[in-house]
Amino acid sequence: MSNDNTTSSKTVMPGGSDRASMDQFEQRILQKSMSNGSTTSSKTGTMDQLEKRIMQKSMSSNVSNSSSKTGNVSMDEFQERILRKSSIDSSDSASKPSLLAQSELSSFEQRVLEKAKAKSGDQEKSYQNSKLSSFEQRIQEKARSNPPVDSSLGKAPPVTRNASAFDPDDFVQQEEEATPRASDAIRYYSPARAQNRLESNENLDEAPPDEPNWRELEITYNDDSRPRGGSVGTEESGIGFVQEQAPLDGDGVGFGSLPLPEEHFSTDRYPPLEQIHSADEINVDNGGLAVATAVAPDDEPDYVYNAIEYDPDAKPPLHRNRRFRVYTYFSLVLIAVMAVLVVVKITTAAKQEEIVYEEINHQNSPSLSPTSSPITDREASGILEQLEGGVLYVRDQKFSDMERGDPRILALDWILHKDAQQLVSDDVNLYQRFALSVLAYSMDSRAWTYCGDPGEDYTKEECPIATKIDANTTIMKSYGLAWLSSASECDWFGVTCSTDGVVRGVDLSYNELIGELPYELTALAFIQALALSHNCIFGTIPPELGQMSHLLSLELHGNGLSGEMPQEIYDLEKLQLLNLAEQYGGERECNSTDGKMVDIKYRLGGLTRPREENFGLTGTLGDQIGVWRSMKGLYLHQNSFEGILSPEIGNLRYLRFLWLSDNFIAGSLPSTITKLQNLRHLRLSENFLVSSLPADLGRMNDIEILEVNGNSMFGEIPDGLYKMQKLTHLRLDDTMMAKEPWLTVPDEGFTGTISTLIGTLKDLEWLILTNNPLSGTIPTELGLCENLSVFRVHRTNVAGSMPQEICILRDKYLNSETGTGVLYSDCRPNNRTDEPFLKCECCSDCCDHTTGVCIADD
Repeated sequence: MSNDNTTSSKTVMPGGSDRASMDQFEQRILQKSMSNGSTTSSKTGTMDQLEKRIMQKSMSSNVSNSSSKTGNVSMDEFQERILRKSSIDSSDSASKPSLLAQSELSSFEQRVLEKAKAKSGDQEKSYQNSKLSSFEQRIQEKARSNPPVDSSLGKAPPVTRNASAFDPDDFVQQEEEATPRASDAIRYYSPARAQNRLESNENLDEAPPDEPNWRELEITYNDDSRPRGGSVGTEESGIGFVQEQAPLDGDGVGFGSLPLPEEHFSTDRYPPLEQIHSADEINVDNGGLAVATAVAPDDEPDYVYNAIEYDPDAKPPLHRNRRFRVYTYFSLVLIAVMAVLVVVKITTAAKQEEIVYEEINHQNSPSLSPTSSPITDREASGILEQLEGGVLYVRDQKFSDMERGDPRILALDWILHKDAQQLVSDDVNLYQRFALSVLAYSMDSRAWTYCGDPGEDYTKEECPIATKIDANTTIMKSYGLAWLSSASECDWFGVTCSTDGVVRGVDLSYNELIGELPYELTALAFIQALALSHNCIFGTIPPELGQMSHLLSLELHGNGLSGEMPQEIYDLEKLQLLNLAEQYGGERECNSTDGKMVDIKYRLGGLTRPREENFGLTGTLGDQIGVWRSMKGLYLHQNSFEGILSPEIGNLRYLRFLWLSDNFIAGSLPSTITKLQNLRHLRLSENFLVSSLPADLGRMNDIEILEVNGNSMFGEIPDGLYKMQKLTHLRLDDTMMAKEPWLTVPDEGFTGTISTLIGTLKDLEWLILTNNPLSGTIPTELGLCENLSVFRVHRTNVAGSMPQEICILRDKYLNSETGTGVLYSDCRPNNRTDEPFLKCECCSDCCDHTTGVCIADD
């Protein structure tokens, strides 16, 4: 017997809670009996006898149990009410027996629902009357399915009742059970069975002879008017059978936990019943009345909600529904399959962007490895996508768009198949190793002078370099390992890394590098120094170099670069050294491994026809120059920069070396240049400057080299110049008698005389005043410059004779041991016949003041 069934059967047992409900209950008993009996037309008239029998039964039951404590309530009042109701009900039922029964049943069902709602309070206000019909139908079906009595056992077997199947007739029995009566024992007969017995003139108080196994319902009530003690049996006999069992406890489970209205069992209406004794068993045919069955204590659930919370139409919990579980499992499997399909689709789409090696057949060195399963795995490992997204993205390029011999394709193949390190896509050094390998392939590493050839199998690492110790000793010394070898890129020749393995510097100067600068160098995100000077590098400077934000030093001088200096170079605000000098005028040739000759005198190394002379880098030095606040060395000489020199140059307060010689810089020398008090070298020669020297030139007292020769300078030499006590080289030459297009003003050239303050420049080594309209004589104080090694004063208007103090310097540093003239003057006969313009007995070279012809006297 299920716990749920027990709970539900007792849910509606506490019928009415007041006198009015009892009246209606009694009336429904009679109407129920009449309606059941009316189904057979031949027995309609016997209902009066049935009613009398019921009254007699009630009276006899009261008399038989008069000795018990429960017989305190008289049945007279009950009998009278039955009589009155039967007379009225019989007359009504005679006309419309079936209709009356139906209407009364509906009224009874509504009362059951209302009382159940009152019982539970606010817990189940949402129940609808429509649910009762379904509930009743299931109750009726379940009641009909109860097993018959096993007569061979001599007693009715226990029947498992289910709340979902219950006969509406059971409501009569339930309300009787729920309502304590004055009688000690109550026998229940189905109307049909009782009618049969009445017609047979059988006494309803006696046990039927054909049904010996029956017991009366015994119910015990405690002080709080809740059922205890006996339990109920089967409905085979039409009455309640009692099965022996322990009393149910009232600890919150079973029927004992369900509260009943206090007024229902108030002592003023119905005295409390101590105990109802069981009567003799009778054998009664199953007439269709409800049967009470036993409830074992261990059948009670762990926790039972108030009975009113039970929904007869409620389905089992959703998670216990087998169909729901099947559908749930199927849905989960379907979702998993869809997720796998989505992942496969995304992966397939990503693989479609991989490199298609259509033209690479692995022919000549450097060659690509043949396609095989491991190669396919490496190509599909995500390295291509990683390099495209982290390196090639700056120009939105793909490997699949590149040609077979492209250095980036060669570098990729080396990374994938030849590099012994076999990096994967998430290795932290993937970008820098790829960038350096691109540099190696772009610069024809096998043609390098040092450490560019790793061997055919890329396993050669050692690359000793001949190092001269002294004039008679040369040793082989290793300064690093070969590029593209299996060693770490930090161990490659010329590469410097920090302790965490990040490339910080690359220096491959004077190493015969041949090719164009790859923009992939920007992948060296933390590099601070890049030196590729004095090689055969041609082409333009990639503007992407401006993204190397940590760069402090960039040295590309001594190559054959051309084109405009990218404006992005000004983005390198941390630069301290920028050397892009000597991009034209060089005489360097390099032989590549494919037999081509590269000549940096021509644009693009002379590899294109017709050859075009290379004039180096172009651009201007506008106001953007002021962003280089950390600049210490700016070398742009031997290029084709033009325009005026911006006054912003004065804001580079840390600048020490400014080499702008041999360009097309025009205009005047900005006065702000004297703010560069840390400046040591100021080289502005061979430009288009038209200017005089600033009067406060002496503020730059750290100047060591001052060169303004080859410009259209004018004015006198300011006295402030002699305050440059650290000056070693002073070149004021070639500012007069310039020819077109260099001649810009007719009175060009420095004028005036050589001040006696010249003797204060103790460190002076070079003093060149050639081709100036200077006049006067040579001061003897110049002899105090004992370090003087070059002194040229020819083609000027300086007259007189060479001081003896200077001639003494010939025995020190002013000599011709170097094979060049060191002491020039106009000491030759002027115009071949006249007296020399300046007499000199110790000069190394004498020139004709009129013709300008110079002849070495040493």
